[in-house]
Amino acid sequence: MSPWILLGGGLIGLGVFLLVREAFPAPPALAAALQRFDTSPRRTPSPVGSELSWRVGRWLAARITGSALDVRIPRKDLALLGKSVEGYLAQKLALAVFGLAAPTLVWTLFMPTVPWVLSTGFTALYALFMFLAPDIAVRSQARDAREEFRTALIAYLDLVKMARAGGAGPAEALEAPARICHGWAFERLAAVLDPTARGTRDTWDELTRLAEEIGVRELADTAAIARRAGLQGARILDSLTAKAGSLREQQLARALTRAKSRTESMTVPVALSVIGYLILLGYPAYARIVGG
Repeated sequence: MSPWILLGGGLIGLGVFLLVREAFPAPPALAAALQRFDTSPRRTPSPVGSELSWRVGRWLAARITGSALDVRIPRKDLALLGKSVEGYLAQKLALAVFGLAAPTLVWTLFMPTVPWVLSTGFTALYALFMFLAPDIAVRSQARDAREEFRTALIAYLDLVKMARAGGAGPAEALEAPARICHGWAFERLAAVLDPTARGTRDTWDELTRLAEEIGVRELADTAAIARRAGLQGARILDSLTAKAGSLREQQLARALTRAKSRTESMTVPVALSVIGYLILLGYPAYARIVGG
């Protein structure tokens, strides 16, 4: 086999590996998780090429405004992850160009005798897969981020309930826990509840806007409870207790569902391992019987 064919296959395999790693990221490192609790200011260097990618993404956003591609942009997921639409579009364009260039290079330089129908079809499929890879990665990361946000929301509701029981008003009870707690979810809450940022707008209106922006329905329900307490003077402690309990039950149900699905998914690998082990044990005896 020609070494050029092996090199081309290795390049394509490397691209697929990078996409799979991006779509299904590993659990966060312990050091990175602990850094979330460190409130000391840090200067984060801007990545190289970010300005260029932003310009390209802005140009693409202006060209696809009102089209089907513009409608399919996962804006809520991007807002939850803190990513811009321009960077998302630039990443899709870069991966699509790579998906077209890499197979074309392989077919042209290393395997010129392959029929053009096969090479063109494979190149188109590979480019389409690369073009859709950022959507898969964003959805996977946003799903995990929403689950983390719901977990933080349960603790936030408990703290709001404690502040309200201590005599704080509805608006103050919503602001105080977001200021004293750490983590990206509490930082997002504190940013929208900051009096200097929201001005004369009500805190529950800002929570509703954030819930619509990032697509977390449970946060909108919390904002509705706070609005009812602030405008109608309704009892908020019982409502917050019930909401926190409901979120805990939902979180437990989702955890049990994931555990069952992962247990069922292990059935096939275990069965294949047993079959392979039986073949390994029985093949010598079978070879002796057949060989006479």
